[in-house]
Amino acid sequence: MLLSAGLAFAVQVGAYALLAPGKTTEAVSGEVILRWGMGAVVRFVVLVMFGVLVSVMRLPLDAALVSLATYFFLTMIAEPLLLNHVR
Repeated sequence: MLLSAGLAFAVQVGAYALLAPGKTTEAVSGEVILRWGMGAVVRFVVLVMFGVLVSVMRLPLDAALVSLATYFFLTMIAEPLLLNHVR
């Protein structure tokens, strides 16, 4: 579960850094939702890749995937608080 927590934190920080709105650009209608959706796709791809990695490493697959999905869900709930979009 610690591996899942560390991976979730790293992916969340990376996705936020890549997808955070620029402070100097004009806001486009639906931009925040588009960025949030792209972050969800990144998390889904990482979840699938982690499932393959965990099965190769012969770790408990159920615990690893459920804990990673839970950490991703919790960070996704907190993401709107972090996204400052230009109005």
